[in-house]
Amino acid sequence: YDWARLASPGTIVEEAALRRSVAIAVEADLVSQGVAYSRKYARRFVHSPYASQFVDFFVQLVVEHFPQIGEADLDGTVAGMDVDRRREVYLRIARHAAVEGKNELAMLASERAEALSDDKADPPEVLARLYGGMAGISTPGIDAAVEDLAEIPDEQLSPRDQALRRAARVIAAEVLRPPTVESLGQGTRDTFM
Repeated sequence: YDWARLASPGTIVEEAALRRSVAIAVEADLVSQGVAYSRKYARRFVHSPYASQFVDFFVQLVVEHFPQIGEADLDGTVAGMDVDRRREVYLRIARHAAVEGKNELAMLASERAEALSDDKADPPEVLARLYGGMAGISTPGIDAAVEDLAEIPDEQLSPRDQALRRAARVIAAEVLRPPTVESLGQGTRDTFM
């Protein structure tokens, strides 16, 4: 792929080679190379019709290797993108990180996406609040996270995100539920079978 990039600069061949290089770096856990290829791709081919596939690979790379991939690497890669694309990347990272239980990354990406949103009615801002609220469930700020999740109107979420919010609220309710006498005792052998 490096040879293809050198032989055909600025062409679809170079774009495909860079995109595949990011994919290989993700699969082989080559973090520094993955970040380097991602930066090159984002700088040169962010308007490609295949850019969304690149974003999939980049999101996977970031979520699997955070905090090895730090804020500077993340921000440096998306810096050349327009506001809408940066917000989309941060939202995709926030969602994937929230689902994977990477709360620090989910909150970071949610905050970045929210900062790029225009106003409170903006759907990306709503998604940033959703993913940030999900990440907040396992923190001492669980009460604020539950409130934030409850304030998001259903009509501003896709059916998939509505299901995600319902699941987050169920988990939060279980975390906040006071323990019962039965839950404080040890289970019997039959309990675990």
